[in-house]
Amino acid sequence: AMKACPNASILKYFHSKNIHVDASSGFEVRRAMDAGVPAENISLSTQELPEDFAALVDMGVKLNACSVSQLERFGEHYAGKGA
Repeated sequence: AMKACPNASILKYFHSKNIHVDASSGFEVRRAMDAGVPAENISLSTQELPEDFAALVDMGVKLNACSVSQLERFGEHYAGKGA
């Protein structure tokens, strides 16, 4: 979980060891990507989806839906897109 230690140097070290990141907000996702962690190595687990969740998922971030409403938003955005 990134919230345990969001330091960019630690994130870079984890990435060098192929350790993936679990982010709890859109801010944390972007912070990890700024540290060089590829989007496909990040999962987003949050109670409140960020407004730009679809853009993050489109970049490759994995979404860990925590509620039916999150699944509904995901489904609405990706309906007919084969996601």
